[in-house]
Amino acid sequence: MANRQNDSRWWVQIGADRDSLPLLERAKARGLKTLVFDSQAGAAGASLATSFQVRPPGDLVSIRAEVRALARHAVIAGCATLERDADAMRAVASIQNDCDGFGPSPETCELLIAGSAWKKALTDAGIPTPVSAILESPTELDRFLGAYPSVLLKPAT
Repeated sequence: MANRQNDSRWWVQIGADRDSLPLLERAKARGLKTLVFDSQAGAAGASLATSFQVRPPGDLVSIRAEVRALARHAVIAGCATLERDADAMRAVASIQNDCDGFGPSPETCELLIAGSAWKKALTDAGIPTPVSAILESPTELDRFLGAYPSVLLKPAT
């Protein structure tokens, strides 16, 4: 599906919890309209959305249909999720594949899904996994080493 160049540029986001607010604020600051999906009507980001739709992330068919309808007359500038839910990531991958906007590739989403599934499997088996954290310096790593059997490090940028 090719995006049409016009004045209406949209950011699509799956999930509107408190953690997603900076992403929505940045999209709006860049002049993008926002189409946001969340399973909760009272989600924190609902008030920031140009259009807010209550849909569970697993409702990929209706989410894709909504985005495709929008893409017929608007540019989908990008799509993202901060949800760790595999269905939300698959929705983003599908939209990214359909619209060629900014956002993670379908391959990247599949890697994230695999990582989330791996962490869930470890947790379900009773194996402790590290919490997510942003470390300000390498010395802060000491508090994680020894407390968890595995640590995954990613650069901040």
